[in-house]
Amino acid sequence: MDPIEGIIGLADYVAPASLVFARIGAIFVTAPILGGGQVPFQVKALITLALTIAIMPSLGPEFQQGIPGPFYPLALVKEVVTGLAIGFCFGLFLEAARFAGDLVGRTAGFAAAEFFNPDAGTMEGPLGALFFTTIALLFFVLNMHLALIAIFAQSFVFIPIGGLALGPHFGEVVHQGLQQTYIIALTIALPLEAAVLAITVSEGVIARAVPQINILHITFAVKILTTMALITVAMPAVITFMGVILNMAQQFTFAFIGVAGG
Repeated sequence: MDPIEGIIGLADYVAPASLVFARIGAIFVTAPILGGGQVPFQVKALITLALTIAIMPSLGPEFQQGIPGPFYPLALVKEVVTGLAIGFCFGLFLEAARFAGDLVGRTAGFAAAEFFNPDAGTMEGPLGALFFTTIALLFFVLNMHLALIAIFAQSFVFIPIGGLALGPHFGEVVHQGLQQTYIIALTIALPLEAAVLAITVSEGVIARAVPQINILHITFAVKILTTMALITVAMPAVITFMGVILNMAQQFTFAFIGVAGG
């Protein structure tokens, strides 16, 4: 084969490969844990390139022949949006654990210990960091990073290159995902919130009955100790439930890519 013809033939793969690279790279921007700031940019780029090389042969010769020039910019934008949406959908459920921890922490007396989390872009308390770290560890223990890579590959089956379209059930799926996120957060937080509420009610009764006692100095520490004791006792159940959360995240992401292809 003529070297020039080989170079021209290789150049035909650049446009379609860049579209695959754009979708996977965008997923790594919003994907949980793998897309966080703790993963170096060089590592993300190398993983994205490796996945692009692995996925390209499975897309078929009709795709590998290239994308028509006039439609290439639009296809590139669609691929970036598709990748961002897939990563966001999977990470939405993991953020529910962080939200539950922050909700409990602010009512239990940990508000003064909050700090700015640059990865999340918001203020975060110690309990939110604890819950998110726990589910992050389960993410790798349960091999969910492999499941996330499988979602990368399956997304090209349900959503062809440049084929992002909002089907009739798109709004319903998104609504269900947001609803499940709040349900997950409240399921984790409400038992602990009930204990804090009981202490708060007792605090009010004692302050009303014996106003001479500075009850706030006592109950402040009691709320923190009670919350930590309950978390320690309930941690096995919390870990089991977080495993369910990861499975729900996988199922919801598959449901999303199923309706995002039109």
